[in-house]
Amino acid sequence: MNEARVGITAARRADEQAALVRALGGVPVHGPSVDVDVPAPDHVMRGTLEDLLAARLDIAVFLTGVGARHLLGAAARSDMLAAVTTHLRTARVIVRGTKPRRVLREFDVLIEWTASPAEGRVIRDALLAEGVANRRILVQCAGAAPDAMIDALRAAGAQVVAAHPYAIDTPPDADGALRLAREAAAGRLDALTFTSAHAVHGFVGLAERDGVDLDTIAAAGTLIVAVGPVTRDALLGFGMPVHVEPDVPRMGAMFRDLAAALTASGRLRSSADR
Repeated sequence: MNEARVGITAARRADEQAALVRALGGVPVHGPSVDVDVPAPDHVMRGTLEDLLAARLDIAVFLTGVGARHLLGAAARSDMLAAVTTHLRTARVIVRGTKPRRVLREFDVLIEWTASPAEGRVIRDALLAEGVANRRILVQCAGAAPDAMIDALRAAGAQVVAAHPYAIDTPPDADGALRLAREAAAGRLDALTFTSAHAVHGFVGLAERDGVDLDTIAAAGTLIVAVGPVTRDALLGFGMPVHVEPDVPRMGAMFRDLAAALTASGRLRSSADR
């Protein structure tokens, strides 16, 4: 039996994902569909930081580790790091997951709580439940697009400072992602993994630009894999089925569940047979 071929659309931690695929007995095929960690220009971030420092901050929400690092890096380059970290220490700081928590702890910023599961809507719903009228809230967004929680917080009476420390775009060299799309449509991939909604949007945009029909991908037999509910919802929004999603939105759990699904379908030899 041939080893299962698993497409990886991620840019970040792709080597780690490829190693997990090999450890499970599969063959990784990498084609990043996003270009991550493109920092916002310092002059743009300087304006955001000045807005942040203009008045007392009640709550600070950090959604990503890379965003937290870019924001604080921009503050350092603008000689505003001490002022920004002091400002954050007076606020209630909430993070979506372990990555922003780890970054903020490096700068001695205390975290009040970490969302579980690691979803922005968990934070949004908790804040709305307690009431945010007349609260001043920083929301560090993932990428350049406004986060979905911002409109809800503003509608509830909060003053929101939206920070966009980095952009997420399609990669300058899209050949790998286009290869994944073509091979998935032709049924030559056993699975296609997505670890972020951004990767979904990038993949769909590149596939459509190249004339690859998403319905063909969905019908070709490739298992579509989502790391968690946000990624799943992005896939479903484009009409792509989700065959594998772990109970816990973690990369390791995703690949364990994928290995079980591939083994059950006969596309991957069990560990006892390898």
